[in-house]
Amino acid sequence: MRWSCKCCNFSSPNQRTLIVHYKLKHCHQARHCPLPCVYADCVCSFRTESSLKKHLTRDHSQARSKQVTARLNCELCNFSEICSDTQYFAHLKIHIHNKETVKCPFKDCSFQSSVYSTFRAHKSKKHHLCTIDNFRENLYQTFIQGTLNSESTDFETHSDDLDLTDDSLEDQDLHDLLQHKVASLLLRMQTNLHVSKTTTQEIINELCSISSVVEECTPKIIESVLIKHNCAVNSAVTAAISEIVKKVNPLSFLSKDGPFGSEYKRETFYKKSFKVIEPIEYVLDASSRRKFVYIPVLKVLTELLNRNDVLDKVLETGHIETVEHLSHYKTYRDGLYYKDNILLSSEDLSIALGLYIDDFEVCNPLGTSKKKHKVCAVYWVISNLPIRYRSSVQSIYLACLCHSNDVKKYGYGAILEPLIKDLELLEQQGLYVQKLGTTVRGTVLYVSADNLGAHSLAGLHESFNVDKFCRFCLASRQDIDSHEE
Repeated sequence: MRWSCKCCNFSSPNQRTLIVHYKLKHCHQARHCPLPCVYADCVCSFRTESSLKKHLTRDHSQARSKQVTARLNCELCNFSEICSDTQYFAHLKIHIHNKETVKCPFKDCSFQSSVYSTFRAHKSKKHHLCTIDNFRENLYQTFIQGTLNSESTDFETHSDDLDLTDDSLEDQDLHDLLQHKVASLLLRMQTNLHVSKTTTQEIINELCSISSVVEECTPKIIESVLIKHNCAVNSAVTAAISEIVKKVNPLSFLSKDGPFGSEYKRETFYKKSFKVIEPIEYVLDASSRRKFVYIPVLKVLTELLNRNDVLDKVLETGHIETVEHLSHYKTYRDGLYYKDNILLSSEDLSIALGLYIDDFEVCNPLGTSKKKHKVCAVYWVISNLPIRYRSSVQSIYLACLCHSNDVKKYGYGAILEPLIKDLELLEQQGLYVQKLGTTVRGTVLYVSADNLGAHSLAGLHESFNVDKFCRFCLASRQDIDSHEE
């Protein structure tokens, strides 16, 4: 789907890009004209960008959810995945690198090439405004709101589509959908909103009591509605309608007999229905019960790269050209380390990981437990993501967690051993990305830390009272004192 400007020929697949075009690169700002709504059938206009964004969220949220995706097929292999056009062309790129001749996927186009630069230039010149809808019909099957033209898949249920007859209502599908959404809400309360387990259980108990009151009043309400509309009141019909209302009531899952009635039931459902990757516990010393935990990086990375939203952003950075002047640095791709790295600088997609290490105090740092419960953590992020996504908390993942005292006693070699093994596998063998139908390799781009963390990781003095306290300039204290103004 592409968004087009109402005043010129500009178009973009990204709605936000069109808003920026309105604000910065178009005549609207120079003429102080109002910003028009990006939807063609909407006549609203706004003076500020914030007003336009509020309008899109308030009045067009349902329209934005009706996005079209497709299952795309490859003519050269058995690849058939629900993916975007960006992911599909990334898959075709693999065939071209294997010296195979790839035919242009768009309708009424006979172009074919085994050179990627030629193929990309053709697409940019001839089909820069084309979308998946312009593909040849044998290459795709369209989904609208999750419904496939020729087969059934995940769907969204709307109130207008519900039929309260036993013959047409898909009870099991609706039941599973509601159950999944309630579980997702409870899981977000615990992970994103940091609601404690005790508080969550208290909320569930209160909602259950409310639900029981509603269930008692439901038959009377149904009877009053039937009488109001001059319908015959039948106890069997009333009971049947009450039973259906009870089934579609999401609060019924929170009862003691429901799947979310206790903490144990909720955790069991999370592990079964969501892609939960549990940490692995490693023993440093069995006699003293010293342990640390590691969350498998390769498993998490595999799940992320098989998500359309993450993979599209990773592929998006692959089209960014590096600057020619060494004095200009826009991204990590402009540095010498990236350019000299054979794996990262190759034309094939490679994953660049950024590591971060830091210690934090879980108790009062000024109290009696200072440093006793201090914890060392290692985090990682996919550096291929654009900066605006890479800097968000949701894009930062935990790799290792251990006591800081154990790091000093057993060393980083023992703590980081499982992480290093996974990184070696990522460099040498790679991981399979189903959405691309190929294996992708990667490596560590950088390791960031504060001064204490960096000195500790490098085996340097963590105290800054030493003679040479800076690892960058290696200046001594005498040099620093002599150059003070």
